[in-house]
Amino acid sequence: MKINLPSRSLALIAGLLLSFVVAGAQTDIPLKQLKAPRNGISDAEHGVSLTYPSGWDVVRAFRWGDGNRKTTVVLRRSRPTEASVSLFYHEFGPEVTRPPEIREWFRSSFHEKQATKKKELTDYQNDPDSLKFGTTAGGLPRCSYLATFSAGSRRMVEYYVRVAGEKTYAMFLTRGFLSEIEAMRADIDQMADTLKLP
Repeated sequence: MKINLPSRSLALIAGLLLSFVVAGAQTDIPLKQLKAPRNGISDAEHGVSLTYPSGWDVVRAFRWGDGNRKTTVVLRRSRPTEASVSLFYHEFGPEVTRPPEIREWFRSSFHEKQATKKKELTDYQNDPDSLKFGTTAGGLPRCSYLATFSAGSRRMVEYYVRVAGEKTYAMFLTRGFLSEIEAMRADIDQMADTLKLP
């Protein structure tokens, strides 16, 4: 079943996508600095790159957080229906140290994210059966999972993909109705599969 959302709903979802960004100063990154040929993103400053599928485009990118060391890139799909995904990445360091066992770090992040989200969305629930571990095409460890919550009378879904490099970690996040997530999940997985991190 195809769901057509009014523009107000799309704006709400886009706003919610960025809700994990800590309030404070943000510095926009000119898209010409990030966009590369053949649907590529290349952040030379942080050594991060990926390829996004046809029909998607980069619509915004910004640095934020302490010293503007965190980065968020927002991608939007134009067909068959508008959808957005946020890519966040940050270097390991004092705030988040790289653990020796990445799979356990993924698992603890899975539980910590749910605990944090429940403070604002009381019925927020990770789906433990959806938690999958693997590697990208470049051999980086990755995990993905789904979570559900209510927005008014509607049931919503979030889809996360986390990837860890040696020096940097990344997270893809999108939210919408289950049918929307299912329609773009393969595209998000494809982006994650091409992700290169230092």
